[in-house]
Amino acid sequence: MLPIVRLLRPHQWTKNLLVWAPFLFVSGWEMPGYSQLVWLAFAAFCCLSSATYAFNDVMDAERDRNHPRKSQRPVASGAISKTLAVTLAFLLLMAGLAIAVSINMQALGVLGAYAALQIAYSFWLKHEPVLDVFAIAGGFVLRALMGAVAIQVVASGWLFACTGLFALFLGFAKRRGELLTLGTEGRESLSKYNAKFLDHALTITSASTLVCYALYAISSATAREHRSLAITIPIVAFALLRYLLLAFTQDEGSDPDVLLFKDPQLAISLVLFVGAATWAMLR
Repeated sequence: MLPIVRLLRPHQWTKNLLVWAPFLFVSGWEMPGYSQLVWLAFAAFCCLSSATYAFNDVMDAERDRNHPRKSQRPVASGAISKTLAVTLAFLLLMAGLAIAVSINMQALGVLGAYAALQIAYSFWLKHEPVLDVFAIAGGFVLRALMGAVAIQVVASGWLFACTGLFALFLGFAKRRGELLTLGTEGRESLSKYNAKFLDHALTITSASTLVCYALYAISSATAREHRSLAITIPIVAFALLRYLLLAFTQDEGSDPDVLLFKDPQLAISLVLFVGAATWAMLR
């Protein structure tokens, strides 16, 4: 059973928690039943993202066998056959789409767009520098959009801008970490990057994320209704700078999902942010 769990990568499901952002920032608390719809949206994205991981492992199996770390992946190592991996991917895809239909047709459209983006990423975008990171960021924006359409609210453009910029920051941090730890053999697009460019990309995207979020927390319609939201700005600033510190001094960042729970200060920052934002929205 363990190889199947590794194939589906449940630790990556933390990314899908982003579907809760519209619920948190658009006063989803006020409507009964909204939380159930968001949980369904989360489940749909978990099914589809795991299907994507399984499919990608099949596509990259031959390349992964020659890689010191990725050769231990279930398909590359032979722990799971390609047939089983493809079957699981198909079943998860169908389950995700079925859950999306149970929410509404807009949710199905968002999940379909995410599936199309992942197909484009698997066959083309992941081989192209910068485009690969923008594709990753697009997936994060679609997660936030899924949360909005699930509860039928119009989320602020600020929310999507902050989400996209933060995802670009994490994406470039991931590429930098991979380049420094795995070299250009880690993935094809890494041969077209260099550390200097990625350092600049991290600086630009981290600064843009902080400015965008600060403007959202101060001047957006949501902020004007919930003035206390501004207290979350220092938390976001600290978390971004902490992540940069780990990326630049300890060459961390190649796996944001692991780093979030590995570093106590980042984990505490996340808890404080959710707590402070919830308090501000409920005032």
